Formats: sequence, structure tokens, C-alpha cells
Amino acid sequence: MRTLPRVHHRAAPAPAEQAGSLLRLLGVYPGPSAALGSVAALAGVSRPVARAAVTRLAADGLVDTVGGRVVVPAGLRAATADNAQTRAARDRLLHHLLTRAIAAAAVAAPDGPAVALPPFRSAAGARSWLAAELPTLLAVPDPTFAARLAPALGDQLADDDALLLYQRAAAGGDPEMRLRLGLTLCRLGRHDEGARQLRAALPGLGRPADRAAALLQLAGCRDRQGRRVEALAWYAEAYEACLRAGDRAGRAVALRRLRTRAVA
Repeated sequence: MRTLPRVHHRAAPAPAEQAGSLLRLLGVYPGPSAALGSVAALAGVSRPVARAAVTRLAADGLVDTVGGRVVVPAGLRAATADNAQTRAARDRLLHHLLTRAIAAAAVAAPDGPAVALPPFRSAAGARSWLAAELPTLLAVPDPTFAARLAPALGDQLADDDALLLYQRAAAGGDPEMRLRLGLTLCRLGRHDEGARQLRAALPGLGRPADRAAALLQLAGCRDRQGRRVEALAWYAEAYEACLRAGDRAGRAVALRRLRTRAVA
């Protein structure tokens, strides 16, 4: 009886065409380095296939890997064509990043209930993923992506990072994103820029609480600039908006400032 040779199963390097296709698509990636899951989403393949392709590219000296991440060669971006294939790859990647980021932000939220959402089993794991992926998330140029990401993640970011995210999100003209951008600019002491964004946001803000927040911050911006007459006018509007919104704390602030600034 003839003995069949034993077959050893291992992750063999991908064929040259698979690795070459991945190399071309890496130019779509917006960040400096990519995790294996992002590489797989970009190429539309399984993680084992993506790992094999990366192994082949690394062996050929075409990419580097550091800490399990693929370093994206900067020169690839200029050389990557804009066609149906690269647009589909970009859509897959952005969907992957957005869904993961929203889940990670929910799990990592410091003031929310303890939750676990796949693939994040702990807040520490979610925070680690966000820290590694933040440069990429902030580098995505699409305003729609930023506008969907900002409500989930923006409040957890340092002001400088939140500013980048809200600037991109507000580029689409969304009033809520302009409100968030204006609030962030004011916190950073950029009062004129913040006031412009808040005033631009006001006509489109439908929620009374949002209008109250915008007016109160707008008054505060002018107050800190020493523009007392203008600040008083905005505090008066903020007081009425806080009444309509049922914002007792905001109403108290506006009333206190109206009293003290009027006699200053």
C-alpha cells in the first residue's frame, strides 16, 4: 500500500499577485501604520490571507512591520490611482475603522456603565486600540466619517485632538459639529474663531439644549474678551434659551453674569 506524504499546514506567503495588489491598496491607507485587521479590511480578505501578504511584502523589503503593525510607505499615496478598486478598498477600510472606533469609545467611556462590545472585552483594551489608531482616525479626510465619529469619540479626546476631529466634521456644514468646534475653540482661548463657529451654528440648532449651550458659550467668549456690552446681550439670550431648555444650571450662570456685568 502506497504511503501518502505527510502534509504540514502553515501560513505560506501569499502569491506575488496577492501581495502586489495589497501593496497598491496600502496607498489608500490614511495613517502612518496599519493593524492587521485594517489591512485585511482594506484588501477585502481574511486576516490569515492579509498576514501572508504582509509577510511576503516584508520579506521582499517593500514594507516594514513594527510592533505587529504595517508601516505604510509615504510614497505609495502619491502613486495610488483613484479608481473603482481603490474606492471600494477605502469604503471597506472606513467602515471597519468607524465601527471599531464607535465600539471602542463606548467601552472606554470613563463615565459610562461597564460594557463589552466585540472585539473589546475591557476598557483598557479599548483605550489601547484607540491610542494606536487615533493618528489614522484623525487623518481620514472625509467630513462624513468625522461627523459620524465625533459624537462617539470627541468628548474623550484632548482638546487639540478634538479640534482636528471637529474641524473636519464641521467642514460639511453640520450645525452640531459647528457647535462642538466652537465650544472647543473657546476652551482653547481662540475666542474670535469660536464665536464665528457658534454664530454660524445657531440657525441650524433645533434642540433647545444645544441653542442654550451655544449662546452661553458665545456670551462667555465675548465676556473673556472684555466686550461687556456684546456679552450682556448674549447672556440675555442665553438666559431665555436656558429657560426654554429647562437648564437650571445654565440659567443660574447667565443670571449671575447679567447681574454682575450690568453693574461693572
